[in-house]
Amino acid sequence: MRTRQELPVSIEIRRDDWRTLRQQIVDGFASAIESGVLLPGERLPSTRTVAEGLKVSRGVVLLAYELLMARGYITGKEGSGTFVARRVQARQAPSADPVAPAATVDLVPGRCVMRGFPLVTWRSAWRQASHSPPRHTAPNLGLPGLRQAIRRRVEFTRGHPQGYQTAVCATLKDSLRVVLDALAPGAAVAVAQPMPLSLCRALAATGRPLLPFDAEDTASPAVPEEAGAIVVLTESRYLTSRTASDAWRDGLTAWHHRTGGAVVEVNLDGATRPANAHIPSLLAHVPAPHAGLVGDFTALLSTEMPLSYMVVPSSAAPLVESQIVIRDLRPTALHQQVLQRMLADGSVRRRAATLARLNEHAATLAGEAFAGTPYAAVSPPAFDGAFAVRLPAEIPAARAVPPAKAAGVRVSTFAGHGFGPPRDNGLVLHVNHLDDDDARAALHTVAGVCRDLARVAGTAAPAA
Repeated sequence: MRTRQELPVSIEIRRDDWRTLRQQIVDGFASAIESGVLLPGERLPSTRTVAEGLKVSRGVVLLAYELLMARGYITGKEGSGTFVARRVQARQAPSADPVAPAATVDLVPGRCVMRGFPLVTWRSAWRQASHSPPRHTAPNLGLPGLRQAIRRRVEFTRGHPQGYQTAVCATLKDSLRVVLDALAPGAAVAVAQPMPLSLCRALAATGRPLLPFDAEDTASPAVPEEAGAIVVLTESRYLTSRTASDAWRDGLTAWHHRTGGAVVEVNLDGATRPANAHIPSLLAHVPAPHAGLVGDFTALLSTEMPLSYMVVPSSAAPLVESQIVIRDLRPTALHQQVLQRMLADGSVRRRAATLARLNEHAATLAGEAFAGTPYAAVSPPAFDGAFAVRLPAEIPAARAVPPAKAAGVRVSTFAGHGFGPPRDNGLVLHVNHLDDDDARAALHTVAGVCRDLARVAGTAAPAA
């Protein structure tokens, strides 16, 4: 008969701790293993024993053991019990060089968000599209059903003035290049910053001279005079709670009338925000044929589906079609059918609502983590789930990157979200791809780094 094993380490469980009970147990065992208190091959107590000793439910301990096992700290042997993994000690062996954390939590925007993903509908759409391939090659501008579905989506969220046609293209960078070539061939492009990383990459791939300007919501946008076109987000100013005002839109229209330059709006469909749900498109402000709109569903569907769309003046449609054919930029008919089904059955609309709920939860987690840092201003999450933590000038955001990385958290700053010196000083984070425990732990780590930097700088003033 096997006697009950006592707890080999002391683990303090605090009910008022910001960490969950599961995370406190994981941290306790992980610390004991890394410090050598628990040796490789040592047998751990049963989940029932740990639960009784810590006065928590056995289910909590089971989840903690599963997480420790997934992270490589422990291993299980059927019929024998749970043991400290033998490779953990080797991983902690001293080295002449600094050792990076075994696992890094990535808070840089752009990660795939599978939480709440409509997997059943997604698989069904692929299955149906695969079983009923089109009998003919898709038209150069895209399947009529898909173009109509995209038009309805854009019309519902942004409006769709007369005199424009919808076309589909392989990627966002392809759509940007085609629309810019059609509306402003060879011209330098002014880009409003900050902007999402995906848009930065797409713009860089166009090969155009890029002239950054601040997307401050004023009646006179500071667009560089040498620009022949501007690219702006539908929401005007990324990573803020503000939306584009009528005065700002009028300012862009005035810039067009003054210079004759083209205006290209980027509509990256994502989480629905009540304030942004029905922002009128700039197509209603800048007359055709000097305006266009491009977009995709990557932020919304959380997958790099090679399909984007364009809304272009009807007079430019023949040129757009020829560029799609010459450059072979047509998406596959299969991808077009899948997206058409997802749009038609309401999956895209429901997914936007799901991401909005995830954004609300992310805002709560961020608010809790930075509650003790009054000098850090946290913005609401944007359509892609990214949010900003603005810091005062005395705490340069770049200084937070190395210590956060050393603590196992990868972060980005405003400097990576544009093409010139950023106006804002702060971190840009994203947590929707993480479970709550990992998100909380990572955010509290970053908040702790900011507090340490603030103490060094002697900062107590709120962020600008």
